[in-house]
Amino acid sequence: MLLHQPWAWPQSSADITGQANCFMGRSGLINSGGESKGKNDLVVALETAVINKRAGGMSLRLGRKAFQRPFEEGVYILNSIQDVYLNQKITIA
Repeated sequence: MLLHQPWAWPQSSADITGQANCFMGRSGLINSGGESKGKNDLVVALETAVINKRAGGMSLRLGRKAFQRPFEEGVYILNSIQDVYLNQKITIA
């Protein structure tokens, strides 16, 4: 890439991330958490996060499972999923 050419400069952090992914051989995999279905949402969300991470995923989009419930429960679900991605023992299969 000719960095002295203005058209070749990254225009945003997304451009930089996209270029880094190309050169580092890693592409992002983000799964959707799906709709809220009740009491077993935490278990389903954690299973999805573990499967996603073991498949090379980088994050899990989550909304309704966390936001359609009382604040404390929603925060607990979000923190639990963050713990999956921070856990060094859960690796790519």
